[in-house]
Amino acid sequence: MSLHGHWNSGAMGVEQLIPLGRIAFNTPDAATGVKVGKLPKGWVVVGFLTRIKTAFNAASSNAVLLGIEDNTDEYLDGDDTVAGTTGYKTATTVTCPFDVGDADIDVYAAYTQTGTAATAGVAEFWAKVVKID
Repeated sequence: MSLHGHWNSGAMGVEQLIPLGRIAFNTPDAATGVKVGKLPKGWVVVGFLTRIKTAFNAASSNAVLLGIEDNTDEYLDGDDTVAGTTGYKTATTVTCPFDVGDADIDVYAAYTQTGTAATAGVAEFWAKVVKID
């Protein structure tokens, strides 16, 4: 077995969950996006999973996003995560499966809010991946 980061690079054809990271209501630069992890090159992404561990409680809207640096809702948007409610959520925004390609992809999370500022909220993210080759 060969472990690299948080995944087993030798496990062909086995779906694995890669922990990407977390974001909280008070994470610095959360509104513009912060790097939380990476998708490993040469793998296929079959889905994303979000856990709203603590509900986000801004007065008007709460959006937890997951994507790439220039498009932080590429993989998960506010409709996927429903940040005001705790629990596990899956992605419907991104079309899976997709091939990561020849280079790792940096993954960014963001939290945007309107109305009275949030005083609570934590989200955790995972990618569901399979090594084909």
